[in-house]
Amino acid sequence: MDKGIRKRAVGAEAARLKRCIIRAIRAAGEAGMPQMELVRKLDLGEKAANRLIKMLMEPDCKRVYIARWRLVACRYSPVLMLGDLPDAPRPERKTRTMDSDALENAEAMAKKDIDKAHKEWLRTWVPHCDPAAAWIGRAAA
Repeated sequence: MDKGIRKRAVGAEAARLKRCIIRAIRAAGEAGMPQMELVRKLDLGEKAANRLIKMLMEPDCKRVYIARWRLVACRYSPVLMLGDLPDAPRPERKTRTMDSDALENAEAMAKKDIDKAHKEWLRTWVPHCDPAAAWIGRAAA
C-alpha cells in the first residue's frame, strides 16, 4: 500500500472520530461530557481519545475546552465542553498522610473491631472435645 494513501486514510478516520467527539459533547449539553464517559461511549482506546482531544484543543483551532475536573475513581477526569474558553486548572493532588494522633486512633479503632469480632466468634464457639483432654494432647473424639 502506498504511504500517501495510508496517510490520507488515517487522516480521514481521525477527522471522522473528531466529528463523533464533537457530536457527543454537543449532545451532553450544558453539563459537559466527562472524558472517561466519552471514551466508553465512542468505544475508543484511552490513548487514541487523548490524542484526538488534544488535537481538538490545539491553540490555533481550539474547538473543545476543559470546563472543570471531576473526581472519578480516585483520579481527576476532565469534563469537556465545546468552545474556545481557557481550560480550568487541574486540581492539586491530595497526599494522604496521617499524624501520630490519627494513627493512634486508627489503631485503637482496629483493635476495637478485632475485639468485637472475637467476642462474636467466642459467643458461638463450641469445643470439639473435653478441654482437659485438649491440654494433655488427646485427639478430638
